Amino acid sequence: ITDGTEDGQRLLILGTHAVNTVTLQNAVTLPGSKLMLGAATRTLALSDQFEVSWDATLGLWCEVSFVNNT
Repeated sequence: ITDGTEDGQRLLILGTHAVNTVTLQNAVTLPGSKLMLGAATRTLALSDQFEVSWDATLGLWCEVSFVNNT
């Protein structure tokens, strides 16, 4: 995920498939991911929602919420 353009910018990612999932990894787990998550990984499947906010000071997308709807 590329850097945000403004401090506080929000990004919402929606899972759209039950089988072809997307796994996001924390910057500690995967250096360079630019994600600060509430867990080491988050996996998005059908109807899951993941929201982050850009922290310009840290240079990271910080997790706001994760909803596992599967």
